[in-house]
Amino acid sequence: MENTTTEKKELFDADHGFIMMQKWPEFLRWLLILPVSLLAFIFVNGISNWALKISTADWFLYTVSFIFHTLASALFIYYGAATAPKARKIVMIILALILFVVSILIFFIPQENYEDRDLSPTLKIINIVSTILGIALAFFWKKGKPEVN
Repeated sequence: MENTTTEKKELFDADHGFIMMQKWPEFLRWLLILPVSLLAFIFVNGISNWALKISTADWFLYTVSFIFHTLASALFIYYGAATAPKARKIVMIILALILFVVSILIFFIPQENYEDRDLSPTLKIINIVSTILGIALAFFWKKGKPEVN
């Protein structure tokens, strides 16, 4: 009988950085912070758009928007900081500020400019609250140490 073991691949090191990027040049990692953050954000929002096709009920729209935007915001910050070669806490703060400013700017976009999008006041408030919760979640994840064997 063959003895098979399943090794768990670790994604993050003890300092919450991507293990796969440890040997990459620093300048490349600095350049990739925003693209990696945006890819994570867009990926989660893409899943959110797929999930929104399940139902058209308002409560479902608001719940899915809240959950997925919170997760997207947290991953935007956490994965961006994991890409950075050092100074991850500062990178997290900068990414959090970028997210917060964008969510405030979205609040002031009038619905008349975008007929095909729902920019109701309820969704705008959900956007701001879920951004704040996502920022808190990212910093909570950073506080915990990933298990590294």
